[in-house]
Amino acid sequence: LVVCAVCLSACASAAERRPVDVSSPPSPAPRIVLGEEVGRLLSHDAAVSARAAQRLRSLTDEDRDELIALAETLPEERDPRWLAVLDDQQALPTLTPEERLRYALWRAEQPGDSSGMRAQSILLELARTSPALLIRQLETGGPRARPRLAIALGQAGARGAVGPLLDLYVRTGDARERRASAESLAWLVGEGYRPRLVGSPAEMQADAARIRRAMREDGPLIADPTVPTTSEEFLDG
Repeated sequence: LVVCAVCLSACASAAERRPVDVSSPPSPAPRIVLGEEVGRLLSHDAAVSARAAQRLRSLTDEDRDELIALAETLPEERDPRWLAVLDDQQALPTLTPEERLRYALWRAEQPGDSSGMRAQSILLELARTSPALLIRQLETGGPRARPRLAIALGQAGARGAVGPLLDLYVRTGDARERRASAESLAWLVGEGYRPRLVGSPAEMQADAARIRRAMREDGPLIADPTVPTTSEEFLDG
């Protein structure tokens, strides 16, 4: 018995001394890692989402390809944070005009000049292809959106927006809205019809009436709109 006990003790000591070979687990596939990052992007925690967005905008070419492949498995996802990541990777999916408008207005509210410029670029595209959509939004949207919509419609040469722009010009008490609507009206009907930025309600009504009269009587003779290549100067301040 003593001998058996000694043998067992020796065997146990040898087992304790023998190194255990535990292989490292395989690294997760890139798409799984990206999927987890997208999950964090869509988190309700703003800080977590912002960090994930920053990482997803700094992908290698290989990871970018994986991200695009991942996007194909999420064809219905319309969270603007996700769309912005894809947009920055030049992989924005096909959206309806209404979806593009909602995305552009969301993007316009994000910090950074590049985000605002991208938003205005989308709005200009929509003003050229779906002006009625922007005109409806001009009439129902909020004060932060209306200046951008007015500028886009003016730059696009959307003559159908003259009436709504005049309504906005007359009724608004917001300096940015009045400035944007006045600039767009000048582009659309000619510099000679530029409405004043400062004046009494009666003077502004008179400016608006003059433009309406010109559109009724001389509309076909008014020169084609001439607009600047950039709109950001009219959206600041």
